[in-house]
Amino acid sequence: NPNTRLIAFKLTHETPREDRLTRARALIDQSGADLVVANDRSEISGTRHPAFAVSGAGIAFETHTKQELAQRMSEWIEIPHQEPAL
Repeated sequence: NPNTRLIAFKLTHETPREDRLTRARALIDQSGADLVVANDRSEISGTRHPAFAVSGAGIAFETHTKQELAQRMSEWIEIPHQEPAL
């Protein structure tokens, strides 16, 4: 189905932001995912759940809570996407 979106998740631990971004981009290349949600276990606590989402076009969005992440993912899924041609 051309409307299907593949979302992958990359959880790291005490990994610098740039390394997480690099790993998220690598996961897109390896898996063919449309979006990778990257977060770091060391930054997650009680109500805090920071994450950023990467697509083939770059950082799609950043969030700070689980609720915000769920909302932004839902919104992202609903928007038609056209990735840059290779």
